[in-house]
Amino acid sequence: KMGVKTYSQEIESPVAAARLFKAFCFDNHNVFPKLMLESFKSIEFVEGTSVKAGSIRQFNFSDGLFLYSL
Repeated sequence: KMGVKTYSQEIESPVAAARLFKAFCFDNHNVFPKLMLESFKSIEFVEGTSVKAGSIRQFNFSDGLFLYSL
């Protein structure tokens, strides 16, 4: 079965919204493994070297999670 799950939460932050957006959307290959050590082992570029169109990233999850890569 396929479906859509959503989650929403508002958090106040001393960091500007534009800076957070850039970090989570365009620099997540560096940010996610540092912020969520228990979830991400690494994020590697399979093809390309940035978030430009055509780049492919592989998300490697930590051992013990139900996903190994995405």
